[in-house]
Amino acid sequence: MTGQAYEGQYFWDTEVYLFPFLIYTSPQTAKNLLRFRYGMLDQARARARELSHRGALFPWRTIGGEEASAYYAAGTAQYHINADIMYALRKYVNATGDEEFLFECGAEMLVETARLWYDLGFFSARKGGKFCINGVTGPDEYNTVVNNNTYTNLMARENLRYAAETVEILQIKKPEVLQALIRKTDLELAEVEAWRRAADNMYVPFDAATGIYPQDDSFLDREPWDFKNVPEDRYPLLLFYHPLNIYRHQVIKQADVILAMFLLGHEFSLEAKKRNFEFYDPSHHRRLVALILYRGDCRPRDRRVR
Repeated sequence: MTGQAYEGQYFWDTEVYLFPFLIYTSPQTAKNLLRFRYGMLDQARARARELSHRGALFPWRTIGGEEASAYYAAGTAQYHINADIMYALRKYVNATGDEEFLFECGAEMLVETARLWYDLGFFSARKGGKFCINGVTGPDEYNTVVNNNTYTNLMARENLRYAAETVEILQIKKPEVLQALIRKTDLELAEVEAWRRAADNMYVPFDAATGIYPQDDSFLDREPWDFKNVPEDRYPLLLFYHPLNIYRHQVIKQADVILAMFLLGHEFSLEAKKRNFEFYDPSHHRRLVALILYRGDCRPRDRRVR
């Protein structure tokens, strides 16, 4: 679940990078990992209340369930942790058919995470009534507390949809389980329609002129990083440059958009994947494009965005 580099702490890496392998090689271990997260649900609810949200907010960095990140901008603001865990839940259920676990534990987590997303975002009149999520950090810690991080919005949409679908399945197949869920979470069925509406109207940044999905609303407006004049011994950048200097530039530590295109590959055409990979990693795209597009699980660092 973790490793020496993370000092024994659990991150979203577990669900996104380790979990898919475990589903197909040791499904019981994968199930135990989800139970581990379910055991943190009350603490996640408390964390959401601490930040004035409804629902539950799982910790970005933790050992025992509480948020252990010392720097909120690159830690607590990574709300995507909720959607990452629910993505792993869906992948596990789809691969194993374990609806019993979904109904017993997963549905409760889905309700509380969907509530968090709906409370966090809003329908923006300035963006044509689209559902926007502001003030978050995606997986890329070189761009913090941004509006409409593309990875976050896409994964939140999946989270909201899965929550709504699960409640609707319970209505049809397991009404007694649904009643128990309603008692446990005070769920109102009107909430489910609201989640659907938010998902169907989720705002996803897109630049029509270039065909690029910007990492967030302002990413393409930033000054490109001057890679040509940075010595090789000055990498990784976060060890040699103040975060504020990095935040002002068009440079990434982890390829948010490319990761989203891998996890949610059905949402994008092959041409869109190629075009965005070439933009976000122009110096490596020829060598790695097949790996990213077809196999995934690659985390490029300090990418040379043009």
